[in-house]
Amino acid sequence: MSTHSDYEAFDDLVAGNAAFADAAECHGALSGMLCVNRRLRLEEWLAEVFGAAGHALDDKGLHLFSALFDQTRDALEAFEFDFDLFLPDEDVDLPDRAEALSHWCKGFLHGLGSLSEGVACGEDGKEVLRDIYQIAQLQSEGLSDDDEDSYMELAEYLRVGVQLLRTEFQAPVDAKHLH
Repeated sequence: MSTHSDYEAFDDLVAGNAAFADAAECHGALSGMLCVNRRLRLEEWLAEVFGAAGHALDDKGLHLFSALFDQTRDALEAFEFDFDLFLPDEDVDLPDRAEALSHWCKGFLHGLGSLSEGVACGEDGKEVLRDIYQIAQLQSEGLSDDDEDSYMELAEYLRVGVQLLRTEFQAPVDAKHLH
């Protein structure tokens, strides 16, 4: 979904505007919010990221947030399963990428929790949520290049798991009662 420079630019923008988190956590929050509300507006996500103080984004910053919002929403809506996590690229050290993955999960759970009142999911969804919670607790110290495959597997699991959750949370009401 991103290039390293896109991630860095977004992360710098987030840090410079007093957001509650880094770029990965902001994207996780967006993904969680979109899982339960396909009609989410950009302004709602910005309010969640920047809190009551609001944001002081210039036109370029607002464009970056808007582009990531649109790209994420469109990928989750697509039938091609194009959704991906917004994380640092492979050239970033594994401990830093693992920390970003953990932050992404924390953001996802935060975003999901901010809108999920009254929303339920099945056993598969509950298992994915438990796993996301566990990944959010990931400690990145002591990781080496030998852990690269595990990191990639976790990222892929999350990518697919988010799509499963989105499908479960946004299933038509009648279909939920048939099971």
